Amino acid sequence: MTQVANLVRMKFYLLIFTISFYLLTLHAKSSGFKFQSHKSKASIAHAFILGDKSAISRTQKNDLKTLGALHLLTPSGLHLSSFIALLSFILSITNREKWKIPALIVLGIFLFSIPDFYSLKRTLAFYLLGYFLYQFKNFKNKSHLIFGVIFILDYFLGSYKYSPLSFTFSFLFLGTIIALKDAKKWQFFSFLFLNQVLVSYFFLQKFFILGPIFGFILTGVFGFVFPIGIIAFPFDLITPYEPSNFFFSLFLDLAHFFSLVAQEGPRVMISLWFIVCMLLGLLTQRLRWAIPILICLEAQPLFNLPLSAFKKEPTYSNYKLTPESEIIKVDQVRRGYRSWHPHQIKCNVTLYSYFWEKKCRIHNKTI
Repeated sequence: MTQVANLVRMKFYLLIFTISFYLLTLHAKSSGFKFQSHKSKASIAHAFILGDKSAISRTQKNDLKTLGALHLLTPSGLHLSSFIALLSFILSITNREKWKIPALIVLGIFLFSIPDFYSLKRTLAFYLLGYFLYQFKNFKNKSHLIFGVIFILDYFLGSYKYSPLSFTFSFLFLGTIIALKDAKKWQFFSFLFLNQVLVSYFFLQKFFILGPIFGFILTGVFGFVFPIGIIAFPFDLITPYEPSNFFFSLFLDLAHFFSLVAQEGPRVMISLWFIVCMLLGLLTQRLRWAIPILICLEAQPLFNLPLSAFKKEPTYSNYKLTPESEIIKVDQVRRGYRSWHPHQIKCNVTLYSYFWEKKCRIHNKTI
């Protein structure tokens, strides 16, 4: 019976993974993703509670990106779970447990009356629909069905056309949680690790092997910090001290520390073969797939120049570097290449163990 249940979990995850891979492929082929700019003066608490990231520095965003925890800056299922836990605790000590669902319904009416917050709306709809359907015996333990209904409706009638990435990430990670909620812990975290690998592949990001491991720890810490921040947030409005900022600042300091440690570990550029090997290894649960996975990690595209900066043209039996139109000149140096651009911009492209890193400067300032 255990083997049958495990097979069902693997099949459901494979379905989630395949659809997410297709949606990410569509995004990669699209014209690009438009980021909204927030011109209002916001605090760090606004970033974690309201999703206004204007107060978060680039370094802090890069720290969270290194750990695969950038989603903490977008109100989502994790934020809702922390809020529900806080609400349940408050209602339990006041003997008002029956107010929980009405309070969430009021929250849902408010959320659906304002724009954005798509991930939060999606998760709240899933929670409320599951609560009401679980009252019927035929719908108990049918979270897979409820998940499918919510996301099919959301795809055709809801937020996909407004925020396809938010939809895809919610589908991938929430689907993984539902598919593997009864699996062993090592399986659960291994597939979440694979999800982070998939995201890094499509966004051409450097992948720090230790990043997701510290990211899981940081996410667990966030589950405790977020309710404290919510309680302290109203005091930000009536006092000049902004106590919620204090807690979230400590959290970002911890993220920075984890990021520095993760960057000391191995980092690679993910290849499609690595994803295939890891997926097959986790689905079949065979240790023999560890060898292909390690081979895929070592067989990185070391000498593939970044296409955004250079193009290779054949000359006899070799290749020469030709600058693209926006590059004035390019020279080869000891560990890479140096290019000169208009507006006094100079870039250094350095070869590390498994990837190329590009840094540009203008008037001796990094850009």
